[in-house]
Amino acid sequence: MGNLGGRASLPCVLTLLLGLACDPGTDFDPIQIADSNECSEGIRAEECVRVPPRGGSIPVEIDGQMGDREYWGAVELPVTSVSLQRASRMFVLLEDETQTLRVFLDQIAVELNSTELFIVFDHKRFENASPLFGTEDRRLVANVDTGNVQMEELSDGGIWGPTAEPFDAVASCFDDVTENLTRCSIELAIPLPESAFVAPTADTLPGIGLGVFDDAFLTGQPEELADTEGAAAIDRRSLTTLLFGRPQGVPLSIMSWNVARWGEGLEASITQDPFGDVPLASIAATMVPHDIVMVRALGACGRGCAFGRGERATRPRWVAGVPPGRASFSVSSCDRRDWTCAPWRS
Repeated sequence: MGNLGGRASLPCVLTLLLGLACDPGTDFDPIQIADSNECSEGIRAEECVRVPPRGGSIPVEIDGQMGDREYWGAVELPVTSVSLQRASRMFVLLEDETQTLRVFLDQIAVELNSTELFIVFDHKRFENASPLFGTEDRRLVANVDTGNVQMEELSDGGIWGPTAEPFDAVASCFDDVTENLTRCSIELAIPLPESAFVAPTADTLPGIGLGVFDDAFLTGQPEELADTEGAAAIDRRSLTTLLFGRPQGVPLSIMSWNVARWGEGLEASITQDPFGDVPLASIAATMVPHDIVMVRALGACGRGCAFGRGERATRPRWVAGVPPGRASFSVSSCDRRDWTCAPWRS
């Protein structure tokens, strides 16, 4: 198929909207890679996904079948078939200990006249802004008719040819005559080079680019690869960016508290508690830092939700710019109903 070379990528109008430099007189838009490669910045930020490394020893057999738990923890990506108006799926899994990337294409739909499927790996994703693939990049070629697979590398002259590097892959396809299309499954394991795990900066994540397409350029992931005019039109910057790192968690603070507040002076008279009654203001101050609070035995009938929606618990969060919380109150001195109150901001 020749070199997956380039031509102009983003139009100048879109380039300017993204805040990037643009010179309509050049062959390529001089896109600069941002210092950060988080999924909200950098190359093709809208097509970026985190792939968390999976530890453990769950065996994966490269046999073209998705065995039980084999792809537990994998990331699922869509594969688009434009002309067929079909959507399929693929799974991407990174094994932490072996630094091996596993890819499973699950019966993706291609045209009946398609003869080859390609999985392309951009190994030095953040090294430069060139749209051209380099000698460090790799691609898997799968023959739709025979199921034969071959891993290829790019020569200095820009020609793809077989590589001696290790890989393991299985491909199988069949014609679905009822839907007038061909469905293909590919399972692949490829050890990644050390460069794939070198982050561009200290506060960013390492990663690679990944793309899937057929020789008819009607099926692809990302979907832009299913709407090109041939191999020469594929821009490496249009591939999906896989970032290797754990997903960022959501900070959430949860509190469960049996306050045992039965009324003014009641605690002392029943339990002989020398500390007496705890003021509602003190209870509210304890609740304020938490996002979700479950409180039991707060007081007399109706006091629970009135307290949750009132100024004591909500205003400190509002003044501090903290989003509204949510509280659930159980009033044991009444009819034992559990009330789930509205957000803590009235």
